[in-house]
Amino acid sequence: MFPHESYLVNSSNIPGPVFVGAILNWVSFCCLVVQVYTYHISSKSDRIALKLLVRFLFLAAIVQIGFATKYA
Repeated sequence: MFPHESYLVNSSNIPGPVFVGAILNWVSFCCLVVQVYTYHISSKSDRIALKLLVRFLFLAAIVQIGFATKYA
């Protein structure tokens, strides 16, 4: 395709960006944990459907960070 493909860098062989991405993923997950905890404390009058939605999305985030960490 390119005349000088040997000059191209394969980013999958460089661990730095993957490591930085994994660290930023964990930092954002920690922020999410704080937000869910704050919601749990202050959501006494919310409907049960909204509470279940928040819990489902939090569970999905846990699964996502598990897969992202395993395959990073």
